[in-house]
Amino acid sequence: MKPLLTFGLPQALEKIKRLEADKDGLVSITVRMEGQLQQKDQELDGLRRELQEARDREVEKETYIASLMEQVAEGVKKGWQVEELQRMIFGRRSERFISIEPDKSSTTQLTLGSDFTSAQEVIQPDAEIITVVPPAQEKAVATSRKQKRHVPHAGKKDIPGHLPREEHYHQPVGDISGWRKTGERISERYDYRPGQLIVIRDICPVYQKPEGCEITVAPRPVYLLEKGLAGPGLLAHLHVQKYTYHAPYYRQLQQFERQDGVRLAAATVNDWEAVCVDKYLVLLYEALKKQILLVAYLQCDETTIKVCSDVAKGKAHQGYFWVLHAPHERLVLFEYNGGRSQEVPRQLLKDFAGHLQTDAYAAYYAVFKDSDRVILLCCLVHVRRKFEKALKNDATRASHVLQLIKLLYDLERTAREQAYSVEQIRVLRKEQAVPILQQIKEWLDVNVESTVKDSLIGEAVRHALKIWDRLLVYTTDGRLLPDTNRVENAIRPVALGRKNYMFQGNEQGARRAAILYSLLETCKSNEVNPYEWLNDIYTRIPSHPISRINELLPTTWKQLKQAATA
Repeated sequence: MKPLLTFGLPQALEKIKRLEADKDGLVSITVRMEGQLQQKDQELDGLRRELQEARDREVEKETYIASLMEQVAEGVKKGWQVEELQRMIFGRRSERFISIEPDKSSTTQLTLGSDFTSAQEVIQPDAEIITVVPPAQEKAVATSRKQKRHVPHAGKKDIPGHLPREEHYHQPVGDISGWRKTGERISERYDYRPGQLIVIRDICPVYQKPEGCEITVAPRPVYLLEKGLAGPGLLAHLHVQKYTYHAPYYRQLQQFERQDGVRLAAATVNDWEAVCVDKYLVLLYEALKKQILLVAYLQCDETTIKVCSDVAKGKAHQGYFWVLHAPHERLVLFEYNGGRSQEVPRQLLKDFAGHLQTDAYAAYYAVFKDSDRVILLCCLVHVRRKFEKALKNDATRASHVLQLIKLLYDLERTAREQAYSVEQIRVLRKEQAVPILQQIKEWLDVNVESTVKDSLIGEAVRHALKIWDRLLVYTTDGRLLPDTNRVENAIRPVALGRKNYMFQGNEQGARRAAILYSLLETCKSNEVNPYEWLNDIYTRIPSHPISRINELLPTTWKQLKQAATA
């Protein structure tokens, strides 16, 4: 059956036309939309390119900024270094902190302590004969440029007659009743009384037995330099002036020549030092070393000294004085070594057991970090010093730490002024110093990441954190000190001496200097007059029993002197 038509043919044709018209409209719209879509794609591609270019520019900008920051940091660091050098040269030496609210050497310079190989140069001619007739001068023999010209020694010069004399008469040992005096043997030598060069005349009478040819002579006193021209007072004056008051030998000799009209040879004075130290004072030095290694608490530090080379003439290398200080026993020991390696403290302190306080030098930590006989502790002043230097870099942070460290030293001052016992000091530190230190530690942990590593404040923070455990050790024992100021004070004469004599003549001379520095600084630590002590030692030591050598050390010498005068 055929379906019924709901509309006529004309209507269908009209509808078809409308549909075709709609189709054409849709096609045109589609074409237009495709064109717009292509345009949008092109615009999007352009935006993507611009975005990538912007990102590239941002990376370049960040790279450039990082480069500038590195240059700025390097420039600032160099600026700090320049400021530090200017401060070292021209600025104040004090490290005092007051809290505020933040808003080539001269050709006339003598080498000191030179070592002389010839024993004949050390021993002077016998001083018993008053009149000395110099031998006839021989003609100088022409020599080549490489061969040294030999100049005959003119003999010992007469001691000037204008100097004041002290006459010491010596009598023979034993009964000389009835003996006849036939003459005198007289010897003269220089000596020193404070402010004046004098001459000591030792007069030894000669006696003869009347009924025979037997004679006897009064024995001469035993001197440090048996056949030398220097008495103990002059030797003590020379050595104390050089090693305690930093006056090189050549200045002292110039002073003798100007004031007293006496000319002494520099080589002769160096020879005198060699005999005094190598033959006598080295015995005291070894006894002092044994004593200082027996204490339970030592401070250690080192300082530089220029030493002329024994091999290359005119060349100098850097040597080191290693210094031990016993704060409670008041003993000081200098030891010379040509290097600064770990082997030096390992050998120097191999017989030591107890607390060892040092700066943060890595050699000490490397040697003793696993030791069961040595407990290391570090110096609070070295930490403080770094923050004091960082004040110009970051005043707010640096002054905050300095203020807290000041509180720690206020506690130490209180304990010192009120004469606290060792146990009272330990309790005071435990109850009051430890909380302050804990506050500093918390501040360091918070600020370490926000400081530039190579800046002064960054270095100060990281240095404190690196040695923190060793900083706390002083709070566990009232005998310990928070810093190494005392050993640094013992080193100070070397620093002052370097500005005057500048170098040591050779390694042996440096070792002799270490011996004299050790003994004289121990005198100063014990409030012993260095000249009085050394004069007495030079007088007594030639005949002193070696088994009682400890009696001549400054500490024992002072005790015996006080007991004798009590």
